[in-house]
Amino acid sequence: MREQRWLLPTTLALILALGLGVWGYTQYQARRRLESYLATRYQQAFFDLIDHVETLEVTLGKGLVAGSPRMSVASLGDVWRAAYAAQSELSKLPLATPTLMRTAKFLTQVGDYSFSLARESAAGRPVGEEDRRRLEVLRDQAARLSSELHQVAAAAGDGRLWWPEIQRGMSRRMGRDLRSPLADTLARVDEQMAGLPTLIYDGPFSDQVENRRPLGLTGPPVTAEQAEVVARRFVPEQYKDYVIRQAGRTQGPLDAYNLTLTPRGRGPRIDLAVSVKGGHVVWMLNNRLVKSSRLSTEEAARRAKDFLESRGLRNLLPTYATRGENQAVIPFAATQGEVILYPDQIKVTVALDNGEILGYDASPYLTAHHTRRLPEPRISLEDARGRVNPDLQLLGPGQLALIPRENRVDEVLTYEFRGVMDGEEYIVYINALTGEEERILRVVRTAEGRTTL
Repeated sequence: MREQRWLLPTTLALILALGLGVWGYTQYQARRRLESYLATRYQQAFFDLIDHVETLEVTLGKGLVAGSPRMSVASLGDVWRAAYAAQSELSKLPLATPTLMRTAKFLTQVGDYSFSLARESAAGRPVGEEDRRRLEVLRDQAARLSSELHQVAAAAGDGRLWWPEIQRGMSRRMGRDLRSPLADTLARVDEQMAGLPTLIYDGPFSDQVENRRPLGLTGPPVTAEQAEVVARRFVPEQYKDYVIRQAGRTQGPLDAYNLTLTPRGRGPRIDLAVSVKGGHVVWMLNNRLVKSSRLSTEEAARRAKDFLESRGLRNLLPTYATRGENQAVIPFAATQGEVILYPDQIKVTVALDNGEILGYDASPYLTAHHTRRLPEPRISLEDARGRVNPDLQLLGPGQLALIPRENRVDEVLTYEFRGVMDGEEYIVYINALTGEEERILRVVRTAEGRTTL
């Protein structure tokens, strides 16, 4: 009997240990399958990025060769498409915002600059010598970027690069061992973009726009230690005991401390930046992988609005949301009285499994937001409505909206009207001072939500 009583707990312990072992192995296999899937997806996005950068280099060269306005427009249009396709693939990679910031800026400016030149060519103004010199520099820069990306591809080929490892951001290679071949290669890619020429042109991403003084930064300068306090207060409650580290400093108009919050055990990493002036959170990124969708876009917008209000950000209205990868991105625009201030925007990313806030980008808001001396409309809402194409079936009465002009510096007060024509939804902006049509946007519906073109 005594031997049987001893055998019973021993047997139970063995069964429990075996069960835990099987469960642990199952979880390990599931994690490996997920990492393999992520690696394949990120690898595809990375090689598509290389293809688009190579196309960018070729089409920039064609634009230099083109001798007629028709071919210039066609070539510069191809440059625009390649640049924005490359930017789209870059955004799919699991990289923190500062990692390839110069590269992202390069792709954005090339696309916008080429579009600006294409528009001038279409209007009969040929590409001038100064613009040709800029295009030559951009072509050479695209060639160098392509070469550097191929080196990263070589690192992937011999096993030095594992995309899920970068996403976790907590491995030895991306943490303490900062001189690993992978870290050196990624750093070199972005350093190559430091020699970009200054682009002065009438486009939304020109340097004179990006380098303007931020109007939304208020308050005295803060220290790095004070920025850490701001970061802890800003992140959701479950992350307030994370270990916080300084991760460098972003120079420029939105001068900011870059911070990283990591768990003491298991959990996602959080990256964010806090402005030196005033201690405002510029952006935040939670690297948690979201595996399912349970919330509607409307519920995600409510969660985002609650988050903003809890951080003292009020008088904001959600605009067109998009969703994908089990996340929703909700843009908010500030309001002043009855006027929507579209230049003053904050984007909030919400996890659709539990409503957690994963991303926050207040860069446009901190750049543009201030109390404006808005002019009084010179035409009435009814008069403005009468200037809209009568074939457009309006969806509402219309409202006042402040929108940026194409140079993103000047602003104009308008009436905003939404309507439908031939089964397509449009937004028409009528200048509230002159009554002229200021801009027309088409609303495009996709599986991810609605966006405007």
